[in-house]
Amino acid sequence: MDELVVLAAALQVPPISLVVPVGHAAAMELLPGQEFEIGRARRWFDGTEDPAGRPVDRFARARLHDEIVARLLHQVADADNWMLARLQTPSDADEVMKEARAQEASAHEEMQRTAEAVGAGHSGSLNEPGAAADVEFAAEDARLHWERARRRWEMVAAIRRDVPQLRGLRRAMVRNGEVPAPLPEDLAWIDQEVTPDAS
Repeated sequence: MDELVVLAAALQVPPISLVVPVGHAAAMELLPGQEFEIGRARRWFDGTEDPAGRPVDRFARARLHDEIVARLLHQVADADNWMLARLQTPSDADEVMKEARAQEASAHEEMQRTAEAVGAGHSGSLNEPGAAADVEFAAEDARLHWERARRRWEMVAAIRRDVPQLRGLRRAMVRNGEVPAPLPEDLAWIDQEVTPDAS
């Protein structure tokens, strides 16, 4: 195994590509007298399936864990510290969710009112110099404000969805005798409700 990893590193390829010729053959003999379709061979080597083609839960959980962590890291990077601190406790998180939704709805209403004013052409006298440009600027500003509010609400909603899912997944892994991968520093707070009491 060590030689395989060293060779893969030297060639700068994934180790699995030295064992399973993905893209170079349709099938291969992995076990004496047993031909495997390349996709099935890859799934066995990457832990998705066992040799009989049945799913391997442990690897599926690990992959799902990695996907959720990657999403959360992206979401947390866009969150301000104050909001992130509030999202860490369920009661505050519910309030943050309501506030973000209300801000998005308010910004959307303002954008619609501004768009209607532009469409109707009565935001003061449009005959005054620069009035039409001012109205168009106000409409664009309202649209950008709504876009920011919508993205914030979507981010809060995604964090509220992903944090409980990740916590539940990490608990399931521990119950099954698995050791979840350590969380990045920015997400370490998620384990506060997962790690068993050491006392």
